[in-house]
Amino acid sequence: MYRYRHRSPALAARGQDSPRVRGAVYPRWTTGLSTGLLLLLWAPAGSGQQHEVVSSRIEVSDDAASLRLEFANGKTLAVDFADGVARLNGTGLGPYAPGGASDRAWRGLLESVESLSGASLAQRLDRWTPDEALPETDLLLLRGIEEALDAAFAAAGQPPQDAPPRVENQTGGVGQAAAILGRDSEFLQAWAAAMEGMSIGEAQVRIGEDYTIPDGITVEGSVIHVDGLLQVRGNVQGHVVVLDGMLALAEGSRIGGDIRTLDSEVADAGALLGGEKVDLRSQLEAREERLRNRLRADAVSQFQRRNAPRSRVPAYFNRVEDAAAGVLGTGVAFVVLGALTLLLSVLGGHRVRSVVGELSNNPMGSTLVGFAGGYAVLPIFLLGVAALTVTVIGIPALLIWVPLFPVVVCLAVFAGFVGATENIGRWVLGMDVRWLDRFDADRPFTARLAGLATLLLPFAAGSIFIALPLIDWVAGILFVAGTLACVVAAVAGFGAVLITRGGTVGARWSGKFTDEDELEAEDWTAGEKVP
Repeated sequence: MYRYRHRSPALAARGQDSPRVRGAVYPRWTTGLSTGLLLLLWAPAGSGQQHEVVSSRIEVSDDAASLRLEFANGKTLAVDFADGVARLNGTGLGPYAPGGASDRAWRGLLESVESLSGASLAQRLDRWTPDEALPETDLLLLRGIEEALDAAFAAAGQPPQDAPPRVENQTGGVGQAAAILGRDSEFLQAWAAAMEGMSIGEAQVRIGEDYTIPDGITVEGSVIHVDGLLQVRGNVQGHVVVLDGMLALAEGSRIGGDIRTLDSEVADAGALLGGEKVDLRSQLEAREERLRNRLRADAVSQFQRRNAPRSRVPAYFNRVEDAAAGVLGTGVAFVVLGALTLLLSVLGGHRVRSVVGELSNNPMGSTLVGFAGGYAVLPIFLLGVAALTVTVIGIPALLIWVPLFPVVVCLAVFAGFVGATENIGRWVLGMDVRWLDRFDADRPFTARLAGLATLLLPFAAGSIFIALPLIDWVAGILFVAGTLACVVAAVAGFGAVLITRGGTVGARWSGKFTDEDELEAEDWTAGEKVP
């Protein structure tokens, strides 16, 4: 069932409505309905006397901003902005965003009148109008407050002496507002539709009674009649609204605006009508039907988009693109790691040779030590920090320990990884494969590059399998296998670094080669001990 509507300018030109998300903001008719019903409490009573403010209270805090006015006739007006809801005399007008446009505008008004009182306060509030440049939702909310203030400060005004007698504007108070608000949702929707283009403060409202506008009497404004018989023999300058009642129009009577009815009988004996006859029930049903059609069309459109056959060519090209990116990324990783390996070979090649010898002769022990060392890294770091912190002399050393320890650990892991790649490379290059004969397995740097390429090969192959339909699942297996191989190589190498104490204790494994010997790639058999 239709509950919330927002009428956009483009759709209004075609007589259509667009739905707005429930709970986001109050739609236009809801804000107008709340304001209109609450203005029943403040419409001028026709006394001809200006309402005088006898006391006022303004409270502004981070969470709320409120205005309290008491008039000479005993009535009070309270406007509160708190908890994201604007309220008039305790009844919600609509939501606002704390710190939003409407909240800032209301707080600005209260700050400008904080030092005023009496007639000067009344004059300032009566002349206040919200900025037309505000967003639509904020502007509608502030206009509701403006109408409430205008109704509270308005004077009834006396008719000219030669003017014919007119019907007084009959408005009730809390009872009439409660009678309207207590109706079902369909009635409230009809009420909101009937109020379009009308000001409730200028309308004559009667609920639950029969009333007659005599011949020769002119009603300045509109007439709203609920649950009763309304007979019009005179003139009504505005609209006539009859809800759940009956309307009898005498011959020669005049209606300047529309006749808007909901579930009501109309007996027209020949009245002159300046507007149109509007059946609110048909109007609401037409709106609901348009809304249902729109929602149905949106649902069908979404279903068709979800179930539309997707083109395989773009999907395949996406796979090829992902595969090319994966292969390229693996190549970049090989270049970067190869450059770092060359740098390590130049700066500490003989130490790496010690790690290689330890891995070659004690792979299982190196792996176990690497796992244990990995678990001990964080506790050692924290214990070092604690030990240096409690000593005065250790505080300066703490500035070196904190950044240097992670760097040393990373260098040790990478040195062990390079040592593992050399062992893997020598094993690969020693295989009886014809096209591998062109590479010299006795050159340490060549063996390290071959081992690095071997560890990265599953990632490159997995990237290629991504582009192959039906067997793209193989890519996941290759990625997992490559990751595990790199982790095991790094852990085992880290363990060998710890056993050789950074390649110093096991220098006998390397034959005490110099860095120049490392670059000249003299023959060396992995695992050969030098006494």
